[in-house]
Amino acid sequence: MLPDAEAAILAALSSPGGETLAVAGELLPGVDRPGEYLTRHLAALLDFYAGAAHHELAVVVWWD
Repeated sequence: MLPDAEAAILAALSSPGGETLAVAGELLPGVDRPGEYLTRHLAALLDFYAGAAHHELAVVVWWD
C-alpha cells in the first residue's frame, strides 16, 4: 500500500462525533464493522492503482 494511506483512510473515517461511521453503517446495512470494511476495501483500491502505476498501466473509470 502507499505510505500513510491506511492512516489517511482511518483519519477520513474518524469524525469527532462518529457521524462518518454512523452514515457508513446506514449505507452498508449488512456490514457489522463499516470502518474496517471500508478501510480494507479502500486499501485494496489503493494497492490496485499503485500496482497499475508501477507497471505503467492506465486505469479507465467510466462513471455514468
